Amino acid sequence: MGGIFINYRTADAALGAVLVDERLVARFGPEAVFRDQRSIPVATRFDTLLWRRLRSADVVLALIGPHWLEPGDSGAPALHDPQDFVRRELAEALRLGIDVCPVLLGDDTPLPRADELPRGLKSLPRHQYARVRTRDPGPDVDQLVRRLADRPDLAALSPPAARQPRPRSAEAAGVTVYGSVHAGEDVVFGGKTEHHYHHGTGA
Repeated sequence: MGGIFINYRTADAALGAVLVDERLVARFGPEAVFRDQRSIPVATRFDTLLWRRLRSADVVLALIGPHWLEPGDSGAPALHDPQDFVRRELAEALRLGIDVCPVLLGDDTPLPRADELPRGLKSLPRHQYARVRTRDPGPDVDQLVRRLADRPDLAALSPPAARQPRPRSAEAAGVTVYGSVHAGEDVVFGGKTEHHYHHGTGA
């Protein structure tokens, strides 16, 4: 199957996971990106699908927010619970030699130190990381997506439409034109890239 697996803790990085997932899906397609809340169908036995997708992934993104290592109700970080899914997913990816990219959410979120991590995760700080800043996260996420798309193993997963050259005219593309902006094009406003979509054919 291959693709990208998003590892995150709901209480710490739920919104960041949705943003990263949306940008990745736009670039690679929904089948190439696994985020549990979107990718697991209702009534499916989630653990069977989750482990299958993790073990076949090309890259695991470990989303680390500012509270990733904070103590939970038990007084210890959830990451130190052997049954914690975030820990188990990362430990399995590292054990299998899958590339893991820590993604630090927030301007000041530090990369965890080896001595802060449980057994099986101590090599995590040696993996190249990315940062998504709080005030304007879009450009940072877009840069992360571009860097992932540069990998040969992931470039092949791009949806066919993403690999086709842009047609010479809007009429050839079959898109609706709003002034000088075509639906479906990336447009830069003040240094920020926005994507314009056209939903349906109604007025």
